Order: sequence, then C-alpha cells, then structure tokens
Amino acid sequence: MYLHLLTFFPSIKISMGQVFYMHFIVLLLFGSVFLSLRGHVKYDKVAISMKSRLNAFLRVIKTIPNYAILIAICSFLYAFINFSIFLTLMEGGSPEENNGIYYLHNHGQKIRDLTFSEYQRFLAYEVRGFSGHWIIFSLIPTIFYFYRDSILNAIKTNDGT
Repeated sequence: MYLHLLTFFPSIKISMGQVFYMHFIVLLLFGSVFLSLRGHVKYDKVAISMKSRLNAFLRVIKTIPNYAILIAICSFLYAFINFSIFLTLMEGGSPEENNGIYYLHNHGQKIRDLTFSEYQRFLAYEVRGFSGHWIIFSLIPTIFYFYRDSILNAIKTNDGT
C-alpha cells in the first residue's frame, strides 16, 4: 500500500526496477494461503457440485466480519478502477530509455518521445498499475490469517449438500 501511495507524488522517483521484488513477496504471501489449506480441504476425484461449493463459500463469508468484507469489496473495486485508469494513462505503451532518449513503445513500436519528467511519471504509472493488484493479493491472505480458525471450521462443516 505504501509503494502504491508513493506513485501519486511526482517528486518521488519510483520504478518497477526498484520494487519488482514485491511480485515475489505478494505471490509467496498469497500462495501461503493455499499451503495453509492443505490437509483441511479434501479434494477427491469426484466433482464437487456447484451448490456445495457455493454453500461452503457462504459459510466462510459468514465467519468474516462485515467490516473486513467491506474493506475487501472496496479494495476490489479500487483495483478495478485503478487498472482501468492505468490502461488509459499508459497510452497503450511502456516507457523506455535508450542512450538518454526517452520514449513510449508497444512491442518495439515507438508510440512517441517522452521528456525525462514524462518518463519518470510513466515509470510511476507502471508501479501504480501493479501495486493496485498487490493490495488485493496481500489483503486476501491478511483476512485469511486474521480469521483462519473460523474459516477452516466453516470449510470443514458439512451441511449435507
């Protein structure tokens, strides 16, 4: 979240090269949820009915406080809006620097030249596009670990469907 906020301040220079490690941290955090579920969720070769999956999901949702659900919904909406804005701001390209020349390109095709200031801004836009998703992929594990026991109990509960 902190890195995401930094992208809104033009005086702070930030680029994906500086924060790319966050992909791995968020992936590990998100993946740890699935590792935590091993042994608690039974998978068999028989397809689980959609009704049974929906009932399990609803049981899990009921164990999570309303404020956490509201935060999650708002975060998903924000990520969607942020990504839509990101696509517009990037003008269909990515910033590139080659021998002191700054430009926007898409798959090797030059879109337009950039000033150094514009180049820095586009680098920040890239970080903003990715970090908006990092918020979601770190919020889900945060909610899971805060309410892990009740979520696992809800998953284990068999309502006969």
